[in-house]
Amino acid sequence: MPISGKIYNFGKANIDKAPAEQGVYVLYCGSPIIYIGTSGVNSTIQNCLVAHHLGNEGSCSAKTTTYRREVTETADLRAEELIQEYKAQHDDSLPPCNVKQDSVDHPGI
Repeated sequence: MPISGKIYNFGKANIDKAPAEQGVYVLYCGSPIIYIGTSGVNSTIQNCLVAHHLGNEGSCSAKTTTYRREVTETADLRAEELIQEYKAQHDDSLPPCNVKQDSVDHPGI
């Protein structure tokens, strides 16, 4: 089941109101999904969104215009479910910003 509910503009005011809890989030550029992410155990949805907004997660997700989020204690499992749903609808492809970039552009990957 995809993330439902409100879609938020990807601006500082909305990010500052994002949950300081574990969960998953989906980033959009216009209407297409460009990234499916998880906060993981040692982070929060809000921390992750801040990192994307500041460009700390690379230039791909810097194109984000809107996002959705979902609080869950099983973030890794939920993110995998969302990725599998996306792949089933997109010829087994990942969202563009979930694809690892060339190591020339991103040393250390």
